[in-house]
Amino acid sequence: DIESIDEGDAEMEAVKMLAKVKWFAHLSHEELHPLVKSGRRVFMPRYSRIIREGNVGNVFYLLLQGQVRIEKDSGAFSVVLTGGDAFGEGALVSHERRTATV
Repeated sequence: DIESIDEGDAEMEAVKMLAKVKWFAHLSHEELHPLVKSGRRVFMPRYSRIIREGNVGNVFYLLLQGQVRIEKDSGAFSVVLTGGDAFGEGALVSHERRTATV
């Protein structure tokens, strides 16, 4: 079944990307695979706001493709992330509110 082969390839690619994120780099691909399987793939239309600075954070994001811009409401900085980059972990680790808008 071509669809299941494509899905399996996509999962393996996500595992490889997740393995490069510093929070998960110490885990094997076998340990990361269930994390990828439990995640949810979401398509966001261009210019969508995913995270708002100051909100409570309870989700970590792995950007599979495309790009997002991270901005402070003060306009202090702007960073562009691309496929394979991750964001949103700061609020989960620190238990503080989101520190930027994505």
